[in-house]
Order: sequence, then C-alpha cells, then structure tokens
Amino acid sequence: METKTAEVRSKGEVLGNVEFAKYDSTAEAAGTLGEDNILNLINAQVETNARNEFRRLKTTGSGVSAKALKSLLSEVAPKQMEALAAAIAAKDTATVAAILGG
Repeated sequence: METKTAEVRSKGEVLGNVEFAKYDSTAEAAGTLGEDNILNLINAQVETNARNEFRRLKTTGSGVSAKALKSLLSEVAPKQMEALAAAIAAKDTATVAAILGG
C-alpha cells in the first residue's frame, strides 16, 4: 500500500489536498477495510460510473466531445451536410460514420 495525494477543487478553485491509501491488491484492501466495506465501495463506484455514462450520453448526445465534433464537421464537404443531417435524424449510424470517415 502507498499513500497518494490528490488536489481537491471546487468551481476551479483549489481547496487543498487529501491523502488516501492506494492498495496493491483487493486482498490488502479487504484486510484493511473489511469485505463488507469493500463491497459497498465497489457498488457505489459502479453506480457512479453508470450515472456518469448516462449523463455523458444525455448531455453530448453521441458521446463525442464538442471539440471532436467540431473538428469532424470541419472536414465534411458542404454537399455532404444535408446527407449527414438526414442520417443523424434517421439515427443511421452507419451513414453518419461513413460521412465522417469512421
């Protein structure tokens, strides 16, 4: 086990640093924290990951960052924009990928 330090921020402002244990194995973590606590921590992280993935999909629509999307769209010929818009509206991911070069 090693002790790690992480910066804590809120609204871009650094509040300070926290120290935490980084375990070398699940057995070491279970020995220190207890198996019930390990299971609770795993379940909490699984829920957090599911919520974050859902939020990412709902807020970006496609899971593509705005910067990446802007870059992709800058390479689309003006004549292809109408076809791209139609493919997006139809949720035709194969055509969208083909137009965007993916």
